[in-house]
Amino acid sequence: MINRSSPDASPKQVFTVEEIKLLDQLIKTKLQEEKTESLASYLIKTARLGGYLARKSDPPPGFIVIWREFLKLADILHRYLLGKNTYG
Repeated sequence: MINRSSPDASPKQVFTVEEIKLLDQLIKTKLQEEKTESLASYLIKTARLGGYLARKSDPPPGFIVIWREFLKLADILHRYLLGKNTYG
């Protein structure tokens, strides 16, 4: 994963602008003033969609967890865009 080789990479290498906005709305970080915009932080947000707790003692999410949550994020994004185009 790009995240493990360069954790400070831009999230725009993996996520679209709409996905980044949606993740910011869905998953709130503990410290809003410490708003980090790295690829690693957005992959953690993606994993948290499926219940990953992101505690200090937890290992990083694996490929299967990330893949499942990418599918879930794509579904949420599709519904969001469908509603936005229909009602807004």
